[in-house]
Amino acid sequence: MKRRDIYVCSECGNSTLVWQGQCPSCREWNTLAAHSVEKSRVPGRAPATALAVPISNLEDVADDTGRSRSTGMAELDRLLGRGLTPGAVVLLGGEPGIGKSTLLLQLAGRMAEDGRRAVYVSGEESLAQLKARAERLGLLGRGLPAVATTRLTDV
Repeated sequence: MKRRDIYVCSECGNSTLVWQGQCPSCREWNTLAAHSVEKSRVPGRAPATALAVPISNLEDVADDTGRSRSTGMAELDRLLGRGLTPGAVVLLGGEPGIGKSTLLLQLAGRMAEDGRRAVYVSGEESLAQLKARAERLGLLGRGLPAVATTRLTDV
């Protein structure tokens, strides 16, 4: 079987097919080292003869909208289509300063207050900044865990 080099970061373990001076995942410099692997075993790639995920007819897929849970914020529930669905991934985007972080901190605080598990993860603000915002919003004392990091592996 053919072999090929992949480049693995010594800091975070991320792999890439091309060498770069900076790891695209953790942004550390000069941490990528070449490793020779069989071509069919390159991480993240399925063999060309097999599908990585089975194909399904949409008519046969089970409806899981009944599993959605209200956020307690009517407009957010409407936007999300009935609330948060377990296993769903939601990307919230917008211009800087329009309130994305505030909205999500309020949501995490409401979830913590209702006894649901939530962790607020910030890649931009420090824990002190998060605490100050939570205090302004009256969210302290709800047992809301938070972490400030730019490394996905920390999360």
